[in-house]
Amino acid sequence: MQATLFITDPDAVDEQKQQLTRDLVKTLNRETEIDAALAEPAAAAPGSRGDPVTLGTIALTFLTSGAAVALIKVLETYFQRKSSLQVELKKPDGRALTIHAENMRAEQIEKTARLARQFFQE
Repeated sequence: MQATLFITDPDAVDEQKQQLTRDLVKTLNRETEIDAALAEPAAAAPGSRGDPVTLGTIALTFLTSGAAVALIKVLETYFQRKSSLQVELKKPDGRALTIHAENMRAEQIEKTARLARQFFQE
């Protein structure tokens, strides 16, 4: 299964967003059964200067059914560090799931993991 993850931090400048994105890719590849990679910039239209680096966008390939829960566990650690983060997961069919840092309080973690499992099983 494949999806795209968009991570947003309104408090960060572009360089910080790019570093956060790179760190998340490394963590996902190291700690989960997800193949994560920085998303490729969109192809430039003829005559244009090209697309700027796609900030906060990660291409995901889930290698196991348990990878969605592992993704939420990894995101939880990032959300604990920065309460302004927002993540949107988008499937190839266009369906999306948005998770805000405030959704990651202890009482919400299991609910969020359940939503993620359902999202990726549909």
